[in-house]
Amino acid sequence: MIMEELALPDLISLGKTRVQNNDGVKEYMEEQQRKLYEVFVKDVNKLTDLMEHTGTVVSGSSALHLFQPKYTALMLRDLDVYATEEFSEKVLNHFKDDKEYMVTNTVKWRRDYNSSAISRVHKLKKDDKMVDDIITN
Repeated sequence: MIMEELALPDLISLGKTRVQNNDGVKEYMEEQQRKLYEVFVKDVNKLTDLMEHTGTVVSGSSALHLFQPKYTALMLRDLDVYATEEFSEKVLNHFKDDKEYMVTNTVKWRRDYNSSAISRVHKLKKDDKMVDDIITN
């Protein structure tokens, strides 16, 4: 498929050429997102519902993987999800309970040397798959 060879700016340009192309680009990006999430979870719809409800977002190399042409895309190593403190337990439990990930480490940020909004990172693992659940305040 030609869209696999296009970078994000080219996909946007293609989408602007006509309504059918815009619909095709949208479907392609949704399919790419689904494929990404399938690497880490079985029930993609449940994950996307959780993300929409909690405002959780994907970042890092996984997010870049969505927007790069297939031939230059970064290899998927892990999934970085950002959640707010308000929904931290809900997101963490989603991966622990529903997806059978185990917490291997929790890193707490020290405010005295880091001005980041990150309060902690839960590192989760299931087989060879890793998820970083990054909690912000």
